[in-house]
Amino acid sequence: MKLFNRLIAIVLAILTVFALAACGSSTNGDNVGGVDNKNDKNDKVSTVEISDAIKAAMEKNKHLTQANYFFVEDGTVLTLGGDSEKKYAGEYSKLTGVKQLIAGAGLSSFALTESGELYCRDAKIAENVSMMAYCTTNVNVEGFCVINNELRRVDSYQHLQDNALNYMFKNYPSEDKLTGDIAFIEVDKHDFIALNTEGKFFAYWTSEEYSQLDYTSFEDLCIVDIAKKMKVMGGGVQSLTVAGVKGDGTPVATGTYANDILSWGKLADLAMSDGIIVGLTEDGKVKMTGDYAEKMKSIVEGWTNIVAIEVGHATGGNIDDIVTAIDSDGTFHFACIMNEYNEPETGTISVDGVTGGRSCHKYVNGTEFYTTYEGKWEENTDE
Repeated sequence: MKLFNRLIAIVLAILTVFALAACGSSTNGDNVGGVDNKNDKNDKVSTVEISDAIKAAMEKNKHLTQANYFFVEDGTVLTLGGDSEKKYAGEYSKLTGVKQLIAGAGLSSFALTESGELYCRDAKIAENVSMMAYCTTNVNVEGFCVINNELRRVDSYQHLQDNALNYMFKNYPSEDKLTGDIAFIEVDKHDFIALNTEGKFFAYWTSEEYSQLDYTSFEDLCIVDIAKKMKVMGGGVQSLTVAGVKGDGTPVATGTYANDILSWGKLADLAMSDGIIVGLTEDGKVKMTGDYAEKMKSIVEGWTNIVAIEVGHATGGNIDDIVTAIDSDGTFHFACIMNEYNEPETGTISVDGVTGGRSCHKYVNGTEFYTTYEGKWEENTDE
């Protein structure tokens, strides 16, 4: 009888252990610190614990692009350009459920909806898309989008290619192939980088110079970006920087401007392209370095109460390089240059109007507005 009672006690203990284990597990696989990535491009849950400041910047960054388009939460599209952008901005302002615009090369842009539909103008080119990065040069334009954790190329004709190209991305410094769920993708020119949900760094380079940099600190990242400035004459790389932000805001960096970035302290956001590198501190201040810092640093570091930042090298349009930001009031700030020999233009743009004197456009459900000399919006009634 004692033996029987002892067996019963053992069985009950085992059942209790299993019951406690079941109660302690999550049925959806969530992990502490999970959050969508920088541009709200993915619904994968990250194992990297991410600070509240970074989470807030990730949410607001959806309204910025790497070119001269701004996306307002109510679906309004604002642009710094002229009539040539109407075929994109006008169409996207009519779409329902848009969560983000993706723009990088010249005037070309895409719209990604909450349900994962990817549009180029009025044509739907893909479904089940979680994120996209589009190259920032108008030569041999291409991009990558992520569909069911597959990296798929979008070619210069805005056509989705059939084959998954995950194998082209390698981890650095190990050079292992891309593994795990993709949580983030970014680009400068034709150099694409990605993070998986474990915060590991992967890249698809077009320049051998990248392999000479030190990536040993690139772990536990939630943001990563690159800035490659080409020489104006003679070809070749003028400056090259790769940097990222860990979940607690700690920056990591390698290359030309690494020391500047590391001196900024904890960051909420980071954006880089060509000759522009900007970081957003946890208290809403903007820091800048890079080849164009001499021309633009005093402008962008004068912005206050900033909640997200973005930069772009948008060749092919009426702007070559641009820094954009959104502040706590929802106003967009911009500083842009046509080429490195010109002085920058700067101002603000919102649904209420424009400052700085630049001619801008607004699109509301397909209706076009342009700015008056006073910076107010006036409907275009010529059509």
